[in-house]
Amino acid sequence: VLIMTFIASVQNFGRTYMTTGGSWGTMTPVHTMYDNVVRGNYGRASAYATVLFIFLFFATMLNMRMSTKDNQVA
Repeated sequence: VLIMTFIASVQNFGRTYMTTGGSWGTMTPVHTMYDNVVRGNYGRASAYATVLFIFLFFATMLNMRMSTKDNQVA
């Protein structure tokens, strides 16, 4: 559930940024990465993107491994 919710929040970036612009406590790592790209801080933006990728990769692999074990038992 955590992984799917995180992926859905990344996919809804356009909606939240368009309506709030990152204010009112909606500044997520994706918003921060986008703001760094706009300001020309490409190194920091790529660091955010790399951390997000690594987190999502390992979380997805863990999720797939757990769902595979559940399917094998049944």
